[in-house]
Amino acid sequence: MTFKTGDRVLISFQGKTVSGEIFMASDSGLSLTLLFDGNLGVYERLMPVLWIEESYVDLMGALPVTIASATSSPEESQAWRQRNSQNGTPGNR
Repeated sequence: MTFKTGDRVLISFQGKTVSGEIFMASDSGLSLTLLFDGNLGVYERLMPVLWIEESYVDLMGALPVTIASATSSPEESQAWRQRNSQNGTPGNR
């Protein structure tokens, strides 16, 4: 699956899963920046990932990151964006 900016996703990393969004995506979808609430490993709110061979890996440790499409209502998406905007996350204004 090729992800694009704004897609809602579920992100799994080091045994923890959170909901998030594709903050930035390369045209090919091989390089992504993920936006989420809270922490995942050493990452707080943003995580850069790269597609290598047959999976995404984080850029700090080349550890596997699972990204799955998530479905949400427009109201949930808007509330999530507003919450992140209030918290000062760039790109959601």
